[in-house]
Amino acid sequence: MKFLIDGKWTDGSPSGSSGQGVVHPGSFRHRVTRDGSSGFPVEPNRYHLYVSHACPFSQRATIVLTLTGLTKAIDLSILDPRWVASDGWVFGASAMSTLDNGGSGFASLREAYLASAPNFTGRVSVPVLWDKATQTIVSNESLDIIRMLNDEFAPLGAAGRVDLYPRPLQTMIDALNDRTNRFLGAGVYNVAGAEDQAAYDAATGQLFGFLRELEQTLSGEGPFLLGSAMTIADVLVFTALVRFDAVYAPLFRIGGKRLADFPALTGWVRRVYDIPGIAETVKFDHILAHYFDSDWSIPPRRGIVPNLMEMAWYRPIGR
Repeated sequence: MKFLIDGKWTDGSPSGSSGQGVVHPGSFRHRVTRDGSSGFPVEPNRYHLYVSHACPFSQRATIVLTLTGLTKAIDLSILDPRWVASDGWVFGASAMSTLDNGGSGFASLREAYLASAPNFTGRVSVPVLWDKATQTIVSNESLDIIRMLNDEFAPLGAAGRVDLYPRPLQTMIDALNDRTNRFLGAGVYNVAGAEDQAAYDAATGQLFGFLRELEQTLSGEGPFLLGSAMTIADVLVFTALVRFDAVYAPLFRIGGKRLADFPALTGWVRRVYDIPGIAETVKFDHILAHYFDSDWSIPPRRGIVPNLMEMAWYRPIGR
């Protein structure tokens, strides 16, 4: 895995980082605010999202962008799903990606990082919220981005927008999001990175314990994780679970259970998937290409992308 270290694209990880796992705080934590007090005021067509359809953290942003009715106020660039060691995330490398539509003409995402901080040290990650006016990154922290989309950008949302972070539920949403990041988002990578049987058993036990908790919640309540309405807590769990049987179980050697072994969770994934606009964010051609045919931390067999397994919740668009 390569990182930017003092502005240089370098093998290895920055000092003090193990380089393991992908659930990590963003390096840019500015905020867009309605009153502009942050220096980044809410304005239509000023901001741009750099995303990869392969990445669950990016999919958080594309789902919230869709459900909050902001697709005409904030435009997108799609990075190629195949992360390559020579350049990292790149634009326009195949029909699965776009050119940089943010107006800067970047060939790779790391150029946006260096334009924002020439001596940047850290991981070049997605999603990125980019300010076209000042030519800088506002945020690369997915949770911050989706909260801003939901809250600060609300005046720009289309009619019928959904509030995914309602004030009465915010404490419960934040608590569940923290557990999701630790036990599911990072949990699958803890299994993949286990160096001995004891570590593997502990990681799988923790992961499946969390899935059993979610299964029990949905078996007794619902139809969503925190009641009758979808929230960003559902978004975080959904973007991980859509990848579970197709990617995490086979590639990360997660044995014992599949998503299909959790009937309430499987039904909930199908329910979320069927919400208008959500299915269009699930791009399995991007997901499989990224995880099975990229130069990154899980040793791949380049040039081989497996067939998509059958999953009870999934219906390809148009079928």
